Amino acid sequence: VRRTWQGSERFLNGFIRPATRNIVYTTAFQFSWEEATSSKRGEFETAVSQKLAEEFSRQGVELAKFSLLDVRGE
Repeated sequence: VRRTWQGSERFLNGFIRPATRNIVYTTAFQFSWEEATSSKRGEFETAVSQKLAEEFSRQGVELAKFSLLDVRGE
């Protein structure tokens, strides 16, 4: 990881944030607004967490924890 990304800021800005945004965005389309904010929020959080863990493991990184803090439409 260190050789590939050459620093934590580059890794964070070049991989972690874009991968997280992409996975949250694509997973959100599997749920309606009402589901993502209430009845299926736990399923939504679990789905995102699993996909992030898979994506991160491809780069040799272990996802320790993912928490969905806020859901809002924009």
